[in-house]
Amino acid sequence: MQPPLFYVRFEPGWWVPSAMSTVLSLVAGIAIGAAEDVGLPLLLVVAVGFAGPLVEGLAHELAHAGLSLLFGVRTYGIIFHMEGAEADIDRFPRSAVGRWAVALAGPAVSAAVCVGAVRWAFSTDAGWEWIAALTGPLFIACFGLIGSFGDDGDVGRARWER
Repeated sequence: MQPPLFYVRFEPGWWVPSAMSTVLSLVAGIAIGAAEDVGLPLLLVVAVGFAGPLVEGLAHELAHAGLSLLFGVRTYGIIFHMEGAEADIDRFPRSAVGRWAVALAGPAVSAAVCVGAVRWAFSTDAGWEWIAALTGPLFIACFGLIGSFGDDGDVGRARWER
């Protein structure tokens, strides 16, 4: 049987970052009064809080995977697990430029998603429900950005691998 061309796999515990994000969004919603009533605002806060890390994580890892393919490295898929998500790539590209480009692609997309979401929430008439809803996913995305630059993160590995 032929293996799939590309897969997205959810391992046990994949929901933990989304659950943390949902709790953070609910706390923010309660703190600013957006989630006082059980209704659409509360549902919005919970839905965006839960789905936000999945969408951002998928965009982050697709950036790694896409740039890996551009540098001729086989990309198998994306795995969501308790610590977040990771692109299942064969190896880092051989060139230093390729290693750094692949390593920085995910954090760059995460930063763009964070900046875009905050800019949208404050520049439109989105309301406090959206700002509360984005609190959890943005925290999780920022936490992931910090991890990318540690020795075990994408950028840290690119610095040491040859």
